[in-house]
Amino acid sequence: MKPFDYARASTIDAAIASVASDLGAAFIAGGTELTNWMKAGVSSPSRLLDINTLPLSEIIVREDWLYLGALARMADVAPHPAVQRA
Repeated sequence: MKPFDYARASTIDAAIASVASDLGAAFIAGGTELTNWMKAGVSSPSRLLDINTLPLSEIIVREDWLYLGALARMADVAPHPAVQRA
């Protein structure tokens, strides 16, 4: 695995701007696949930006659609009462 920098995102806008300004950067949340790819040499980002603290885990259910935020975990989605009803 190649060396990389690590940072935590403070806001959504700052995260987008940070990664947009560094073509070698990548977002990381759970990271299981990305870290496996890094170990195998498939991916080698110069910087990982952790987005876990950002407010991106919302689950919104309406009559004809379901919205899952980027950080919505399946362990939270599956038992969600509105998801269960739908």
